[in-house]
Amino acid sequence: MQSQYFVFNNWDEIAMYDLPASIDYVLNKTNETQLNYVGFSMGTIAAFAMMSEIPQYNNKVKLLIALGPVAFLENMGGPLSLLTGYTNTLKFLTEILGVYEVLPSGAFMNILTSTMCDPAVTTVAPICDNILLSLIGLDTSLMDKKLLPRILAHTPAGTSVQNMIHFMQAKNSGDFKCIVMVLP
Repeated sequence: MQSQYFVFNNWDEIAMYDLPASIDYVLNKTNETQLNYVGFSMGTIAAFAMMSEIPQYNNKVKLLIALGPVAFLENMGGPLSLLTGYTNTLKFLTEILGVYEVLPSGAFMNILTSTMCDPAVTTVAPICDNILLSLIGLDTSLMDKKLLPRILAHTPAGTSVQNMIHFMQAKNSGDFKCIVMVLP
């Protein structure tokens, strides 16, 4: 059964609640007034949103290291970007079907990725390379294939449907803004 946490979880929620709570927890435990923040991809978009929406946290973050930063998505490529034209339909279908999470981690996905992406299995490993990299819109020639086993040990990590809808809205609008909860 899927966690209800995934029903409304999107980068706005992470930026407004999860990230500030985590920062406050660390600062409280360490008796420090500032910390260094390292974010990758989704972690950067949450930090940018938090620092924009709750400016007092700008003083709590001494250094923000944004690896693979994400904010404006209008140039996002790959097959997933093709789905953005169906944002309203996908939102409707996932609500009807009670689906809250996209690509969750689990035993099945772990077995699938470890089998399909085993470099020793030369007949199927290239399929894995191309599927993974084309899904995220990355030029496969830019990827060090030796890193795939390490990356795939954590992929897919799953995200909420709301978060995917948010990314689709950002791609469609070209803006970095809050999610539109009621779609026209």
